[in-house]
Amino acid sequence: MEKKKSSFAIVVAIACCLIVFGGVGIVFSTAGVFYAVVADAFGVGKGTFSIYMTIVCLVMSFSLPIMGKLAVKLDIRKLCLINALCVGASFAAFAMAKSLVVIYIAAAVQGFGVAGPMYIIIPTMISRWFNKRSGFFIGLAMAFSGIAGIVLQPAIAAIIQSSGWRTAYWVEAAVSFCFIAIPGLFMLRSRPSDIDQVPYGYEEIAENASKAAASPIQAGVALKTAMKSKTFYMFAALCGLISFYTCVNFYWTSYAASLGYPLVLAATISSCAMYGQLVGKIGLGAISDKNLNVGLICAYGLGILGCLVILILGGKAPAFVLFACIFMYGCTHGACAVESPIIAKECFGNGKDYAQIYSNAMSFGTFCSAIGSTLFGYIVDWTGGYTTVFVIGAAFAAICYILAKTSIASSKALPREE
Repeated sequence: MEKKKSSFAIVVAIACCLIVFGGVGIVFSTAGVFYAVVADAFGVGKGTFSIYMTIVCLVMSFSLPIMGKLAVKLDIRKLCLINALCVGASFAAFAMAKSLVVIYIAAAVQGFGVAGPMYIIIPTMISRWFNKRSGFFIGLAMAFSGIAGIVLQPAIAAIIQSSGWRTAYWVEAAVSFCFIAIPGLFMLRSRPSDIDQVPYGYEEIAENASKAAASPIQAGVALKTAMKSKTFYMFAALCGLISFYTCVNFYWTSYAASLGYPLVLAATISSCAMYGQLVGKIGLGAISDKNLNVGLICAYGLGILGCLVILILGGKAPAFVLFACIFMYGCTHGACAVESPIIAKECFGNGKDYAQIYSNAMSFGTFCSAIGSTLFGYIVDWTGGYTTVFVIGAAFAAICYILAKTSIASSKALPREE
C-alpha cells in the first residue's frame, strides 16, 4: 500500500502565519496608532475611545465556546470566511463611523471575528496537522502578531498622516479580510484525512508501514469528561492568570517614564517586551517540543525573574538591566499564546473535542485580559506606583507554573477515547 504523505502540513503552517498576521496582528498590534487621532476627531479622551478594545476582549471571551463548537462542526474554511467577514466589516464600520456608538457596535463584531484566528484556528490546525514540532509551529505562527506590529505600525501611521485615519481603517479592512480569507479558503483543510494525508511527523512514530498508510486516529478526553474534571478548572485558572499577567505590558512605557527616562527612550525600553514575545513564542515552542518541563520552567521562570529584579533594583536599575528584565517579561507574555495550547494538548489529548475544551478554558482567559488592563491601572493609581503590579506579575507567573504541572499530573487519570 502506498505510504501517505504529510507535505501539505507546511502549507497549513504558512497559512496560519498569514492569518495571524492579518487577523490578530492588525486588530491588536496597530490599535494604539489610532487612539489619539480618532479620540481627537470625536472630541473624547483616549480612555473613552479605548473602551472599544475592552468590548473586543469581552466579546471574544463569550464567543470562544461558540467558536470551539463551530471548529468541530464546520469545515475550517467556512470558519475562516466567517472570521474574515467579521473583522473586515468591523474595520469598514470604523472607517465610516460618525459616532462612538458605531465604533462600539463594530467592536463587538470584531471581537467575535478575531476570536477564531487568535485562539481556535491556529492551535487546532497545528495540533491536527503536526504530530512533531507542533509547539514550534504554534509559536512561529503566533509570532506573526508581533511581526505585524513591527511592519504595519509605521505603515498605518504614515497612511494616517498622509490620508487620514478613515483611509487607514479602509486599508486595514481590506488587508485583514484578504489575509484571513485567502489563506483560510485556499491553504487550509480541516484534517489531513480530508486530502488523504497524515500529520507531519506521523511517519516517524508509526510502528510499521501499514500503520503509516492508515489515517491516524488520535485519542483525546471527551468534552463532558474534561468539563467535570479538576484538571480543566486548574487549566482554566492558568489561562486566566497568564492573561492577567500579559496586561502588565500596557504599563512599561509609563513605568520607564516614571523613572525619569525621556518618553522616546521609555517607549524604546517598552518595545523590548515585543521582542521578548517574538523570541519567546518561537523559542518556547521549540524547547517544549524537546522537553515540556524545561519549556515550562523557561516560560514562567523568565517572567518571575524579570519582575523580581525590577522589584529589587527599582529605579536604581541601569537602562540595560531594565531592557533585559522587560525582555524576560515579554518571553513569558509569549507563553500565553504558545504554552497554553501545548499544555491543553498534553492534558486533554488531540481528540475531536480538543478545540471545544481549549476554547472553553481560554474564554475565561480572555475575560481576565479584558479587565486586567483596567484593574492594573487602578492599582497604579491607588498605590501611587508600580511595585504592587510587579509583585502580582511575579506571583501570577509562579502560580501558573504550579498550575501547569498539577494540571498535567492530574490529567494522567482522565480516560481517553478515539
